[in-house]
Amino acid sequence: WCTDSSSSTIEKRLPDIAGIISSFDNTPRRNVKEANLYSTGDPDEVVERFRKSLHAAIYYESCCFSTAPDAEIRKKKSRKDDDRFIIINAMNEWAEGMILEPSTTYGRHFLEVIQETKRSIQEQGC
Repeated sequence: WCTDSSSSTIEKRLPDIAGIISSFDNTPRRNVKEANLYSTGDPDEVVERFRKSLHAAIYYESCCFSTAPDAEIRKKKSRKDDDRFIIINAMNEWAEGMILEPSTTYGRHFLEVIQETKRSIQEQGC
């Protein structure tokens, strides 16, 4: 999904950093009418949305600029391996629900999803 094989133009790799969140709820810091909520609900649904976001981010960093039909040209415009990373915000912002460490609500699921998703893309390839 990250390349358009019908296009003859080569997209330049932008200096971007993929970023995802586990969930977000700032109601503890704001009144309910001004609060923002993202990815709240049943824990299994929240973890599945996180899995999809993470997969898209890892796939983008791992595959979108290395396996396209014009891969050799794209490699010259892409970043070094050390420059490819994903930001997961935030590790343990408990008040806003943005956590990765084990909890009574999510168990170890966020950490397991990171490991499983990375392994899946490495094994299946692009």
